[in-house]
Amino acid sequence: MRVLRGASNAASNIHIEGNAISDAREVALYSEFGFEGAIIANNSVDGAAMGVSVTNFNDGGRLAVVQGNLIRNLNPKRPEGTDPNDGAGIGIAVEADSAVTGNVVEMRRWRASCSAMAATCATSRQREMS
Repeated sequence: MRVLRGASNAASNIHIEGNAISDAREVALYSEFGFEGAIIANNSVDGAAMGVSVTNFNDGGRLAVVQGNLIRNLNPKRPEGTDPNDGAGIGIAVEADSAVTGNVVEMRRWRASCSAMAATCATSRQREMS
């Protein structure tokens, strides 16, 4: 199955699972703003500016699991016409009561972000390629 991208804005109890995403150019999988209880699991991402983003704690977003995803071939910059300050080349970025576990991120330079409020990023694996 080929999907452009898996996304959730302010959706609670959403499951984004089992997708094969390629050449997304921006964020491949995300849950943001007023979400609660998001699961992003068992997806593969081959080509994107960012693999997974779980953000906007300040707008009520909270409680997520990012598990078992395979992310590779991330782009070091966003496409033309997007905000130049937006992150790129990031495998997984989370905040707000999130658990990140069992993911594999392969890229030329490792730039992952597991930030903020009670995020747990203990067992995901990253591999830097030369």
